[in-house]
Amino acid sequence: MAASMARCFVVSSLLCCSLLNTVISGESSQDTLCVAPKCVNVNLNLDLMEVKVTARGDGGPKLCILCYPGAVRRWFRLWINPKMRINLSNQESKPDIFYGSNISEVVERSSSTSYLKWPSIWGQLRQEYGFTPFNASCIGVLSTKGYTVDFVVKNPDLQFVAYTGVGLLLFFFAPYWSRNKLFHYGTGVSVGVLGSVLIALFILNKFLPQKVKTLGSVLLVVSTSASMFLLQHISIYINDVILDYWQVVLGYVLVASVLSFAIMYRYDPLSNPRTLDLVRWGLQALGLILVYHGCQIPEMAVVVVAVACLIYYFPQGFFSWLRMQRLIYYPPKRRLLTEEEYYREGRIETEKALQELKEFCRSPECDTWKTVSRLNNSSRFGRFMGGEDHVTDVESFNHDSTCEINPLDLDDSDSSQSELSLRVNTR
Repeated sequence: MAASMARCFVVSSLLCCSLLNTVISGESSQDTLCVAPKCVNVNLNLDLMEVKVTARGDGGPKLCILCYPGAVRRWFRLWINPKMRINLSNQESKPDIFYGSNISEVVERSSSTSYLKWPSIWGQLRQEYGFTPFNASCIGVLSTKGYTVDFVVKNPDLQFVAYTGVGLLLFFFAPYWSRNKLFHYGTGVSVGVLGSVLIALFILNKFLPQKVKTLGSVLLVVSTSASMFLLQHISIYINDVILDYWQVVLGYVLVASVLSFAIMYRYDPLSNPRTLDLVRWGLQALGLILVYHGCQIPEMAVVVVAVACLIYYFPQGFFSWLRMQRLIYYPPKRRLLTEEEYYREGRIETEKALQELKEFCRSPECDTWKTVSRLNNSSRFGRFMGGEDHVTDVESFNHDSTCEINPLDLDDSDSSQSELSLRVNTR
């Protein structure tokens, strides 16, 4: 037994070195064997790191320990994810997984009867198990069947990038989404569909084998989250039901969605301001949890959360003051209007003001008799309200003829007139 453990330690060390250096010889290496009761065939290639574990001859359980040495903490490894995937030859036989910081700890936990083998829900469903990215960690797999283990180190892992991005969106857009009726209806319909699925699972529980039914009942009593572990054991049955009766399943989901929408429409989404504040705070807390969970370096995760809170809760007046200081010390270059732009702007603003005047005169706020009594020509005002121009052709011609003066000439004439007046006064 001790010799077998020593050989497995050598195999695990080889795997650790391969994962750490990430550069493996291109030549196809010979399989490294570990004699019974543990038998591990290690195939190391450039693009794939794979371990094949065969079953024991007597059908008993066999423990295989696989270790990862941990990478050096760097900012570009913020979303790194070293993990392994177990490909089972028999899907109905699930292995027991034991975590530890070293081989001896994993062996101790595998032989201890008091160790609680609490499953990772998502990992159990996908048969994927992650290593600690920056510390040495080992995973022990205890199984009576043969299987294959695939190693991969993703950097970045899109799953963690998505956690961070979705968390930031939830945090900053929580004030809008908490008051959005579409969000309320969508959440209500989703909860209704999930509730109907739970009811369907209870109904299907009557048709499951007694062993699986007993396991599911125990897990449901322990906790709701643990009941997700039941999906690992009944996934085959659920897949068969969905494939064979997909029309019924689709109709069931549609009916549940319609009923949930009707209930939400009848009782109306949340409208109490304090309740909306609670929804907003809940969304923001969920967003920060996702951000923290999405960063593999805890210190960097705390920094990202702190910066997000600082940007969101910092007084807006401070940013206004910064913009004002920038405008004072670095004012933008002003561009003068050309003559064509000046006339075009004047025409647009005049038409806009005249339209606003007409709308005001037609509104109930305008005292018609008082307005008419102040006009010199009420009939002309009536024609203006009827659609005629606000000036006559003669007035427009006189205005154009008197305003055709060069501003430079006007300034020169004004200065000459002022100089002449000064001379007259001094005499």
